[in-house]
Amino acid sequence: MVAYSDGYSSKIVQQNVPYDVVLANILARPLIAMAGDMFNSLKPGGYAVISGFVDEQVDWVVGEHQKYGLELQKIYEMDNWRAALLKRIK
Repeated sequence: MVAYSDGYSSKIVQQNVPYDVVLANILARPLIAMAGDMFNSLKPGGYAVISGFVDEQVDWVVGEHQKYGLELQKIYEMDNWRAALLKRIK
């Protein structure tokens, strides 16, 4: 199933948790604010791809997701934009 949602509290998102994969292409501050919700929405072993932040924000954005138990798998680069592949380990 694929669905679009503005955050994690929408009915369609909550009816179908947990997910194998979550994609989020938004800016750094919203990614950080929703890091806990992303973790809670992923199955153990699930992946998240986050993007919409720049090189100077990588430690800040990825670090917040790591606090919740998401492990960085890879950083992707295009010009100054960054994307991260994260995995829920537990």
